[in-house]
Amino acid sequence: MSPASPKELADRRDKVGRFIEESTEPIALGAIGRALGLSSHRVTIAIQGLIEEKRIKTVGSGSATRYVAYDSGSGRLIRQAPTQGTPEERIVALLEDRHQATADELAQALREPVQKVVEMCGRLQAEERVRMSNLNGRQVYILAVRV
Repeated sequence: MSPASPKELADRRDKVGRFIEESTEPIALGAIGRALGLSSHRVTIAIQGLIEEKRIKTVGSGSATRYVAYDSGSGRLIRQAPTQGTPEERIVALLEDRHQATADELAQALREPVQKVVEMCGRLQAEERVRMSNLNGRQVYILAVRV
């Protein structure tokens, strides 16, 4: 196994951070790894970086340690993924908040399978509410802008 590049580490840290920030309850390291398909070592490295960045904090200790979003009141705006409305409305709300998101990121935020999110985004594209774009080599969904 080759060491991860700085970009891979940053992407993994952001993925773990979003997952914790969008969780409604404090979450254990093992649950994060299972949900994201990451080893406990990779999750631990990401969590250490997130704690240093003051994006998350720990609650409890030992085997009872859980992770929650760090709400300093002065830094990042912590927003939960929307829970009201149709799945398509929730996707639009997420894109209004984030401005862009991959299918994996939307699936993670909505707690839906990726394939279902892709199908919903397809319907939104047909309605011209969202569109696909290539930003920094990533396929992302963004809000469609009508002129």
